[in-house]
Amino acid sequence: MTKDSNPPKPPLNPALQKALRMVEEQGGFMNKIREVNDLTSRLTNSKRHDWRDDIADSRREFMEQQQARIQEEVRKEREHEEREKTKIALLQDIKANTTVLKEMNYHLELNNAYQREIVDLTIEALSIMKSSDEKEAKSKLDMVKEKVDFLNSLKDGEETAKWIIGMAKSAYIMYQTLNL
Repeated sequence: MTKDSNPPKPPLNPALQKALRMVEEQGGFMNKIREVNDLTSRLTNSKRHDWRDDIADSRREFMEQQQARIQEEVRKEREHEEREKTKIALLQDIKANTTVLKEMNYHLELNNAYQREIVDLTIEALSIMKSSDEKEAKSKLDMVKEKVDFLNSLKDGEETAKWIIGMAKSAYIMYQTLNL
């Protein structure tokens, strides 16, 4: 070997050779660098973004979310209040029904020999509310009044008779109120 001659170059790795060929086929390495530079300059020269816009947008979005949360809480509170009112009304109805049962039990014990008749009269008195028209309701009320007369002849029957007639009148008034 002489001084002037260059030593032979070792062969390139096959993968590196393939990569170089691909770059040359697609316009060369320098063209790729120019494309990246153009893209970078376009991105940096775009309209500047004002950070104050971000704060205003964030504040508006936060306020909208807060308002939505408050509305949801108000809705849930209203629903809760409605449920509580319904529960109270149901409990009052149960209490009223229990009171009627206590009174009924008292009158059944008072007139032990006529329990079946008292229960039947109570059922008839309450059936006034299921009447189909005013005429039927009035006739049921009159019928209960007539049937109760036999209780007046009993020793403690007068109080029970008044109670059944009172219940029948209440049922008649409820019928009238509900069917106006």
